[in-house]
Amino acid sequence: MDEQRFHTPPRKRSGFDSHHRDQMSKVNVLVESDFDEIVLGSDQPVMVDFSADWCRPCKALEPIMDSLAEDIPHKVFKVDIDDCVTLTNKYKIMSVPTVIVFKNGQIHKRFVGVTNKEALLKLFE
Repeated sequence: MDEQRFHTPPRKRSGFDSHHRDQMSKVNVLVESDFDEIVLGSDQPVMVDFSADWCRPCKALEPIMDSLAEDIPHKVFKVDIDDCVTLTNKYKIMSVPTVIVFKNGQIHKRFVGVTNKEALLKLFE
């Protein structure tokens, strides 16, 4: 997988509690132009966290997604709904965070809201 096709931006210092989290996210951020190849074209299940910088529940989910990204590299990604409006509409993202696991180019399972690591891992089953 080409490491140049996604990026891990530094956390922004906006919002009420973001100043307590100065570390870098471990989840690779996808852009729309690479989504089909990296997610839909994958021969393995891929988890995508649709989220937004302004979303407090998304911020609460970040450490859990970071932990998953460490445990299962190249299978956990993030899409910023404000930057990827076409994907947001295509997958009918109505609330954030929304986590979708894709298998064989199709939606396998979807979860909306904040949960624990174990529940997210079960989405791969």
